[in-house]
Amino acid sequence: MFSVECPKCKNEIPLGMTDCPVCAAKEAAGDSQAAMAPVAPATVPTSAPVVPMPRPAAYLQAQPKAGLPSWLVAVGVAALLVLVLAGGYLVLLPKMRNGQSAAAPQAAPAITMESPQAAQPVAAPPAPSSSRLGKYIEVVGIRIVEENKRTMVKFLIINHAAAELTDVNGMVEIHPSKGGVMVGRVEVKIPSMEPYESREFNASLNTNLRAYEIPDWQFLRGQFVE
Repeated sequence: MFSVECPKCKNEIPLGMTDCPVCAAKEAAGDSQAAMAPVAPATVPTSAPVVPMPRPAAYLQAQPKAGLPSWLVAVGVAALLVLVLAGGYLVLLPKMRNGQSAAAPQAAPAITMESPQAAQPVAAPPAPSSSRLGKYIEVVGIRIVEENKRTMVKFLIINHAAAELTDVNGMVEIHPSKGGVMVGRVEVKIPSMEPYESREFNASLNTNLRAYEIPDWQFLRGQFVE
């Protein structure tokens, strides 16, 4: 019968077999003994390891460092403002003044306002060389008023003669009491006047002036001329 020799155990292995039956039996017996060997108990720690607890976030934040006192900060700010204002006053103000003086515009020429020409009063005619009634007739109580945009004059004519006067015809002229150009005049016609008689007149004044342009009564005088 044909066979081959096992390289491990030197036993003969029949042809047709790949593995040695003797070596296979030994390997099977070794595996069974290893399975039956006692297992050493695992070592269990007697006490659990201490795990450090995480600290709260409040404790983990960095503590702020102590700053400067508030009064010291206020003093520093005030000192800084004083220095800035002093620098501006001492440096900028002279420059601004010099710039303004250098660029000062020339004085504008004086503007002459043209005042409206006042109405010229009526020129007084030359006084007569002699008046028949002038030394007896007196004009008093002159009052200037404006009625319906017309300048009116009111006055009294007094006959100082001891006799009756007839044909008292003439003009009553109104002059400033301190002298000057005549203000205006009004025509007077009286047929007769009794001795020491007085009459009141109210007539339109022949003048180019408005009532408010004529002086008040205490600055006016009247004169009767023929």
